[in-house]
Amino acid sequence: MRLPSFVERARTAAIGLAVAAICGPTLLAQAPLPAAPRDGSAAVAQPPVLDRELFFGNPEITGAQISPDGRYIAFIKPYKDTRNVWVKKAAEPFGAARLITADTKRPIPRYFWSRDSKYILYVQDNAGDENYNVYAVNPAEMPAAGQDAPAARNLTDAKGARAMIYSVPKRTPDVIYVGLNDRDAAWHDVYRVSLASGERTLLRKNADRIAGWVFDQQGELRLGVRTTDAGDTEILAVSGDTLKPVYTCTVLESCGPVRFHKDNARVYLQSNKGDANDFVRLVLLDPARAPA
Repeated sequence: MRLPSFVERARTAAIGLAVAAICGPTLLAQAPLPAAPRDGSAAVAQPPVLDRELFFGNPEITGAQISPDGRYIAFIKPYKDTRNVWVKKAAEPFGAARLITADTKRPIPRYFWSRDSKYILYVQDNAGDENYNVYAVNPAEMPAAGQDAPAARNLTDAKGARAMIYSVPKRTPDVIYVGLNDRDAAWHDVYRVSLASGERTLLRKNADRIAGWVFDQQGELRLGVRTTDAGDTEILAVSGDTLKPVYTCTVLESCGPVRFHKDNARVYLQSNKGDANDFVRLVLLDPARAPA
């Protein structure tokens, strides 16, 4: 039985759309360029094809950072086609920069200066496993014989674990606070790490399922963030071994600490808690005055 004409047309259109979806890119790639108009005028010029290197290639220079003492500038630049850290004096041209890291397998994803400008700190994983460790290198040191960059020290040296940097306090420029999940892959314990010696001291064992830790402006551990079994978020004040809830939001809301205010008493929070708040806003919370 012959189908009605409108059904035939609809089926033909559907088949045409399916073929276009599957073969469209191929057909477009094989399509010839428009021919010159028959009236003799010149054909419309096609735009040039942009090299993918312009979008995805290594930048010449990126991520510049001035040292805290203002004497040096660090930046990311390729070394053997891999992004690494270079340093130059502030008044020197970029061509005079010295190579500080020499990783030819993985680009350096992030780096920063220590508070006293003595070290370049950076994170790196192993062959893309995303188990990042924190490394320190002294830009004032010269490379050893046969090396292109000064030796870097692994400050966290965790195998099969991931380090998280929590605080780089101004008050103690030789100290950083990091989290390591080498004891329990699910939770990060908090460590105090000396940049000069590499000594690592356990500050707090994470036995309370804390997903994130927050330090204040003086480098003191003040807050923890935890997700309950119901999916709610708890922000807890740290007092010795005690954790006290000072702010909560439900699984349908969003809240979290950003950083401590310069008065070092209050903390900035991002929150949309409450039925009247459709958007996340920035609020100030004093943990010491929060209701129990």
